[in-house]
Amino acid sequence: MNKLINFGIKIIVFVFIFLISFIGNVYFHEGGHYLAAEMFGLRPSLEVASIDNSLNYILESKPITSVSFDEAGKIETFIIGLLGPLINLLISIIFLIIYLANRNDYVKMVSLTGFIPSIMSFVVNILPFNGTDGSVLLSLLN
Repeated sequence: MNKLINFGIKIIVFVFIFLISFIGNVYFHEGGHYLAAEMFGLRPSLEVASIDNSLNYILESKPITSVSFDEAGKIETFIIGLLGPLINLLISIIFLIIYLANRNDYVKMVSLTGFIPSIMSFVVNILPFNGTDGSVLLSLLN
C-alpha cells in the first residue's frame, strides 16, 4: 500500500512540475523576445491569453503568449527571434546540471521533469517549421 501511495505522489509531483515547467518555459521564452526587443528600443508589447482560454489556444495551435514590437532591422529581428529559444536552452541546461549534481531521487525526478519541456521547447522553436522562431531565423538568413 505504501508503494502505491508513494507512486501516486510521484505521479502528482511529475504532472505538477511538468505543467509548471511547460507554462514557465512559454513565459520565459516570450520574455526573452521581449527583453531583446526592449534592448533595441523597439517598444515591445506582450500579449497573454487568459488562463481560462489557454487550453483553447493550445488546442487551436495559437500562442499562449506573443510579443510584438516596432519595425526592426534584419539583425535586430534575428537576435530577438533567437533569444526566446536560447532562454529555453538555458533553462534546460540549469535543470540538467541540477539533475547531474544530485543523488536525491525526488530532486532528480523534479529536475528531469523540468528538463524535458525545456529542451523540447528549445528544439521545437529553433527548428524551421512554419510559424516557429526557427522559420523566422531561416528566412532572415536568405
